[in-house]
Amino acid sequence: MRALRELRLLPLPPGFLVIPGIEVTSRHGHILGLGVREAVPPRLSAQETVELIREQGGVAVAAHPFWLNGRPGSVFHARFDAVEAFNSRSYFLSNPLALRYARKKRLPVTGGSDGHTEEEVGLAYTEVEGKGAEGVLEEIRKGRTSVEGRNVPFCGYLAKALKKAVGFR
Repeated sequence: MRALRELRLLPLPPGFLVIPGIEVTSRHGHILGLGVREAVPPRLSAQETVELIREQGGVAVAAHPFWLNGRPGSVFHARFDAVEAFNSRSYFLSNPLALRYARKKRLPVTGGSDGHTEEEVGLAYTEVEGKGAEGVLEEIRKGRTSVEGRNVPFCGYLAKALKKAVGFR
């Protein structure tokens, strides 16, 4: 297993916090590992992936669990620490279904841009208070979060999806 590449960041403004994390493709869908510093192998079951994230002290988040991507929702295959209830690249019913599921199961919520381009980064986010990375992760575990943001403009998203489908880059 290869280690994650070291990130080299430009100087950050005061109050800006970076929490290391990964997105893993499990057999049952995408899973976010917040606070994780080592790679987690892809294509394991959702439960195995969650366990490996927790072994590193990370928070396991079901990423866009109701995205219509041809895979069953990962939330039905593992017990997560939180659910991504708002993803800026998710449309139609997927975000409301994720929020409803999180509320029904009393799971904390997160939001994320899932940015694939510069313009998409920061469109959706999790609001949380906490001192340092460990404090923020603990607040997420306790469910002291809210999600904010907006979707990627649909026309641009659709154009990129169509280009990808027909093989244009």
